[in-house]
Amino acid sequence: LFLLVINAVMILICDYLIDGFEVKSFVSALLFSVVLSVCQWLLNLFVKD
Repeated sequence: LFLLVINAVMILICDYLIDGFEVKSFVSALLFSVVLSVCQWLLNLFVKD
């Protein structure tokens, strides 16, 4: 759960640093963090180390 918050903060930092990337609120960043985590989990199912 804390990893989702860290990812959301990193997304907000990217919003601040990158001109073409815009996130409206912390909730949006948190939802985006959840989507990224699910995508990472799915990729880890198919790609083995």
